[in-house]
Order: sequence, then structure tokens, then C-alpha cells
Amino acid sequence: MWSFSVRAIFLLAPLLLAACNSGSAEQPAKDASETPQTAEMPMSATVPTPLPSPAATPQPTSFTEEASGPADMAPAELVPAAEKGEKGARNVLLFWGAALEQKQFAKAWAQFGEDGKRSGMSQQQYAESFAPYDTITVAMPNGRMEGAAGSLYYTAPTTITGTLKSGGNYKLQGPVILRRVDDVPGATAEQLRWHIYSTDLKRVD
Repeated sequence: MWSFSVRAIFLLAPLLLAACNSGSAEQPAKDASETPQTAEMPMSATVPTPLPSPAATPQPTSFTEEASGPADMAPAELVPAAEKGEKGARNVLLFWGAALEQKQFAKAWAQFGEDGKRSGMSQQQYAESFAPYDTITVAMPNGRMEGAAGSLYYTAPTTITGTLKSGGNYKLQGPVILRRVDDVPGATAEQLRWHIYSTDLKRVD
């Protein structure tokens, strides 16, 4: 009886194993939605969204960047051909505007012809004329070139705005005219360089 039972077990074992395998093969697969997908989760669900960077502080517009660096405060160097044309005139004009904005009035005054005399004031008087102004911002759109009697002229419409030391705002408007002799024989270096010939800036209410 014992031997039969053991024999029966050995004989039935393969059948029982096959039946188990068959049953496991027929089990339905789990729903994919039930399987954790941590590796494929969106980044927004696992990584915090970075905070926006602080807004940059607006920088005041200045002609210094176009004309020269604030450290040396000297007109930019141009090749001779450019120096004689509109770029040369614009170079002096932009430097004058930058000097005013930085309240370097002696340097601004030096851009006038005849060693500053074309301003109609001494260097000290020119500086004192800007004494009421607390802030100075100069705007000069592109001007126009003209030629007459052996000279070249560059006229630029100019606007100067800012605040007064006494309070309130101010606005000056008018043309700024630059001049140079057009390579006339015998002309001096001073006559050949672009310089401010005249300004007509008036208070606008």
C-alpha cells in the first residue's frame, strides 16, 4: 500500500506540474495602469518648477556706450575716411551728449569750435548754465549732411530732458549744428575736425 502511494505520486507528478504551469499561463496579465511607472513620470511631477529669475534693473540710456567708455571719456577713434564724413560728425555729437549726461561739462564745452569759443561762453559759464539741472538725458536722432562754401555741416534735432534740482521736469529742444572745412588747402587741423558750430536749445513747456 505504501509503495503504491509513492509510485502513484511519482507517476502523477508530471501531470500535476503540467496542470500548474497551464493554470499560471492562463492567468490574465495585470493592467498596465496598475504597474508603477516612476521612471516615466513627467518631470513636472518629480522636479520642482524653478522660480522665475528676478527682473533685471533697467539701466538708463546713455550715449557713452556709442561714443566711448565712461572711464576715458574720449571720442571713439575712426579711420580717416569715416572721420571726414557723417560718422565723424556723429561721433563728436554723441560724445558731447555723453559728457553732458555725466556732467563732464568741460569735456562737452571742448567739443565746440575755436577751443570752446563757439559756445559763446567760457568753460565756467557753460558749466554754470547746467547748474539748475539735477539729471540730464540727451536724445539726438539722425541728422542731415549739407555742404556749402567749402564746408560740411551736420544738423541734428536734439532734445534734452531731466529733472530740476528745485523739483519738477524740464525739456530743451532745438538743432545742434556741427561743421568742418571740406579739405580746403591751407585749412588748419582745428578747421578740418568736426566740431559743434552752434546750438539753439530752447525751453519747451
